[in-house]
Amino acid sequence: MKMNNVTDNRQTDLDAQELQEIAERCARAVSGPWQVLTEELVEAAWINAETEDDDLPIALLDFRSAEENKATAEFIAHARTDIPRLLAALTEARNRIEHLLAANNREIEARIAANREACELRAKLSSN
Repeated sequence: MKMNNVTDNRQTDLDAQELQEIAERCARAVSGPWQVLTEELVEAAWINAETEDDDLPIALLDFRSAEENKATAEFIAHARTDIPRLLAALTEARNRIEHLLAANNREIEARIAANREACELRAKLSSN
């Protein structure tokens, strides 16, 4: 899958507050997963919750061609499960990065301390 390169960090950087707001919007939306329903005789596409106890439509798309309506409905319907998964993956990746940075910092500190000790030992040996 080809993705557009985004060079403006304001479009890609998400702080904790923004991630929380996205998660809250997901939590407030109708439970998922969602499904797309189409009818051959009309150009509309419906998005419905894919649950036994909820058969009410979530959205109706009918102002564009049947192809565009269905593609947009598929995007919206998949967003119901894709966005929470993406949020979880992003959180996991950020946690992993923090863990790796902390481990890297500990390694650097240990090397600095070892280098300092080696310099002190060299100084002692050269003074003898």
